[in-house]
Amino acid sequence: RSMTLLGCKFDRDPPDSTWHYSQWANSLDDERLLHERFREVTILQPTWFLSRKRFLDLGGYVEAPKNRSDMANFYDQEKKAHNRLVHPLYDTIESLRLAEDLRFFHDHLGSNGTIRLHRTKNALVTYRHTGTSQSFRTSRKLMLQLRVLALER
Repeated sequence: RSMTLLGCKFDRDPPDSTWHYSQWANSLDDERLLHERFREVTILQPTWFLSRKRFLDLGGYVEAPKNRSDMANFYDQEKKAHNRLVHPLYDTIESLRLAEDLRFFHDHLGSNGTIRLHRTKNALVTYRHTGTSQSFRTSRKLMLQLRVLALER
């Protein structure tokens, strides 16, 4: 139980925003949650429930260094301290501030974590979709590079 990242069903506001993703994610059974993890984060981040201890054991979210001169040292520290999803060739200070959910999700799974979706008749979370969210600033290329890195582990 302490190694589980639990999510729940969600709906979107407005209802027609990314309806295909919402329908797909809400319909995954526990086996598919794991099998499709390299396609997409299979449990939407705003629905995550996990223990504080687990979050801290994984080192929380990746915090980008303040200066470019600290990047080399940052990679070494992150690799030693945690099994982080940080790409040594493609990540920059700017890109480290993106894809937090993808990075943490794969860090959790790469550290023997499990995932489950709590199924209820109704959605427990309403997720507001806006065109200014961080998701829209994350390039598809970065997402693919991080997924490949996670797959190579």
